[in-house]
Amino acid sequence: MPKMWRHMSLFRGYWGACESVEQVRDYLIGLNLIGETFAGKYPASSCIGLLRMKKQSITVEMVEEGLRIYDNPVGVLTNNPPFDKQMFFAEQLYAIITKTA
Repeated sequence: MPKMWRHMSLFRGYWGACESVEQVRDYLIGLNLIGETFAGKYPASSCIGLLRMKKQSITVEMVEEGLRIYDNPVGVLTNNPPFDKQMFFAEQLYAIITKTA
């Protein structure tokens, strides 16, 4: 049976018990988040998080397609659009800047 959590903040404490980013990634792959709220009048969180250990970091996002885990070489947290699109835009901007420099 998959592990069920209501919100990403509930398993942030687990991250601290892990010894590596790979260990966290393995745990998150089997995770099944559900879109329940703690209080009916508030919407469910979009659930994003950044984990950095030593020289490695990952971004974890809950998107429409499900939980996504991205390697995060820049070590920053973004909101919207999702992380993969943010990285694409950053690469495009970097290409423009380096051409004009």
